Amino acid sequence: AGADLRLTIKNTLHCTYDLILGTERWLTYEAAQQGYPSFSADGNWVIYQSREDGGSFFDIWVLSFANPTQRFQLNNDTADSYQPQFDPQGNRIVYSRGTWGSAMSFDLWQLTAVPEPATLLLLALGDLAMLRRRQRR
Repeated sequence: AGADLRLTIKNTLHCTYDLILGTERWLTYEAAQQGYPSFSADGNWVIYQSREDGGSFFDIWVLSFANPTQRFQLNNDTADSYQPQFDPQGNRIVYSRGTWGSAMSFDLWQLTAVPEPATLLLLALGDLAMLRRRQRR
């Protein structure tokens, strides 16, 4: 509605709050830990860290703002991935990657060549087709 939308976090769930209308719109409902959401420059995608795959580590996920059920895991790492951000052109994602313990270590990493939304959708449909084929066997 042309309103200024900001991401907020409530009990590790993501929502937007319309500052003009004073309404919330939920983007995620999982019980998994999630955090540090950020919009793409065009406002079509939200990138965030999450454990929604059930793993021990935070990974980077992206969801469609128009259809939050369209979401994709961008990495599956052996360490935590934190605080992802799109670059202004939208073709790279930068994030912190680190491990906890007696020797805490954090570095900056990047994911490059982020596919455009149509490619992300095709990848998701391909995964769905493979899953359905496996279930039929």
